[in-house]
Amino acid sequence: MHWTEWVMIVMLLIFAIPVLMLLGIIVTIIFGAVYKKFQKKAKPETIQTPFGDLIKHDQYWEGYITSQGIQLEIRMKDIFGEPNPSFLLILAEILANLASYEFSARDNVEELNDEYHIICICDNDEQNEFCIEFESGNEDYSEVTIIYFKDGKFDNWSHMD
Repeated sequence: MHWTEWVMIVMLLIFAIPVLMLLGIIVTIIFGAVYKKFQKKAKPETIQTPFGDLIKHDQYWEGYITSQGIQLEIRMKDIFGEPNPSFLLILAEILANLASYEFSARDNVEELNDEYHIICICDNDEQNEFCIEFESGNEDYSEVTIIYFKDGKFDNWSHMD
């Protein structure tokens, strides 16, 4: 082979390798997009509790119950793949005494007027701690006030817009 033919082969390889790599990347992206489009949505993990089904999200569990004619969201941390067991133990007592907790919250926080209603009960960082979320407003704008309880007594509160 003549040296000019070798130069042509080397030049072809220098330009062909990046083009082939680019084509490989493009094909991978296309196949990934097609796979994702046709991939079945995974059914969320659920667990049955005395309070109904809870659905697992990234780092917490969520469910809905009706208590005293009010639909409430229940939210708790994920502890080793399970809903927070210490919160589940006190949840029945919280629901049984929800009216007195609401009275205590309204008595301690002047901002909780009649426009606010309970929307959620959730666990807090320590054992025997929980919070109740109150909401006021409409679809366009709402305010949430979170009331923290410790050992069944009012502890603190915070407000979110």
